[in-house]
Amino acid sequence: IGRWRKDFGEKNTFGALTTHRMGGDYYNTVAAIDGLYWFTDDDFLEFQFASTRSETPLDGVVENTDGNAYTLKYEHRSRNWQVDVEMASLDKGFRADLGFIKKVDVKEFELSGRRLWYFDDGGFFTEANVRSGYEREEDKAGMKLDEEVFFWFSVRGQKQFRAFIGGGRKHRFIQSEFELEFTPPGTDTSAPDYVAVFNDFSVSSYFYQTFYASGVEFRPNGKLKLEMRGRFGDEIDFYNVQRGTRHRFEPEVEWQINQNAKLEMRYLKNWLNVDGGELFMAKITDMRFSYQHDIRQRVRLSLQYFDVRRNQQLYTARYRNITNLSDYTFELPDSVSKDVALQLVYSYKVNPQTLIVAGLSSSGYQDDNISSIEQDERSVFAKFSYAFQI
Repeated sequence: IGRWRKDFGEKNTFGALTTHRMGGDYYNTVAAIDGLYWFTDDDFLEFQFASTRSETPLDGVVENTDGNAYTLKYEHRSRNWQVDVEMASLDKGFRADLGFIKKVDVKEFELSGRRLWYFDDGGFFTEANVRSGYEREEDKAGMKLDEEVFFWFSVRGQKQFRAFIGGGRKHRFIQSEFELEFTPPGTDTSAPDYVAVFNDFSVSSYFYQTFYASGVEFRPNGKLKLEMRGRFGDEIDFYNVQRGTRHRFEPEVEWQINQNAKLEMRYLKNWLNVDGGELFMAKITDMRFSYQHDIRQRVRLSLQYFDVRRNQQLYTARYRNITNLSDYTFELPDSVSKDVALQLVYSYKVNPQTLIVAGLSSSGYQDDNISSIEQDERSVFAKFSYAFQI
């Protein structure tokens, strides 16, 4: 990996990046240039242009792929106005194996604006703003994949108060691809000469989604922080490629017990209703306790619990294009999935450059084959770090 950057003017930059990864008959090379240019104190343009070349062995044949990508972003930032315009394009053959590229063969466009107001009259509210925007994503052939418009309103106030409400509407293309083993009635899958045959299937559709969300957080005093967020509206069941109604509630509490101890608790409840009833219900409980004994010693205890319940009878919608399910072997997700993780960590800072960490962790799970949570992992770990100064 190589990176070079040159600063010029007060805030402007120009740079180059190259990465190379190889092994056997495989390699991936990326070359890119990027920059940041301020037109005024409030306006700047950011850009990056990249090109990649790859060779990948696949079934005895070396596959060659090349691709280009670019991003252009303009931002305006003033006291009362914010404007963002961003465009991006990635070829189908673009590959950055050392980067974080979520998808290729796409073109993206985003436009958003925000208006801010500030209140200096000494009242409870100190700031308010409205934000609206438009986003669109399509493949390089021009097929629309996702389009969204949104609007949000939020206010801030004393005691670190913040509240928001808003929503939007999406139009998106969803596609699910899967394969099933073909086993018509009478097939002896245990026979020595049995050879599995798999058929590929695809389910896709366009959906409109309307969604709403709101939340509030504040500190009634210096030791306590309360937060509550919620979301309601249309949501896509990606497994079955169908639209449902989503409900999500997420309360959170942070309690500074005293000068040394702090407790954080977060709970999330999320469920999706589709035609026929409730598809799934997911609950997450996250608790974290920390105790700072002195400037050198700290103890942290964390507990995470996941509980997901699914209605298996409603998970067969993805097979609606298959004429006879009895000719195939297929698996449904577990109706009950539980995971629990516990970790205790002790750290001791000998000096600003030396840190000793030791701890233990334990985890367990439950599915349809187990009637209760069983431990599946237990570990003890330690770490020593020291920063050398030359």
